[in-house]
Amino acid sequence: MGAGKSSLELRIVKAQFLEFQLDLKMKLTVYIATTEVET
Repeated sequence: MGAGKSSLELRIVKAQFLEFQLDLKMKLTVYIATTEVET
């Protein structure tokens, strides 16, 4: 049962990390787009 819990926690951490990466990528894209518009 302990192993199942740890694998579930790992899955949650992985999901949060992917979500963070996606958010970062979106912000970076928006930042690049806005700076290109300004110049």
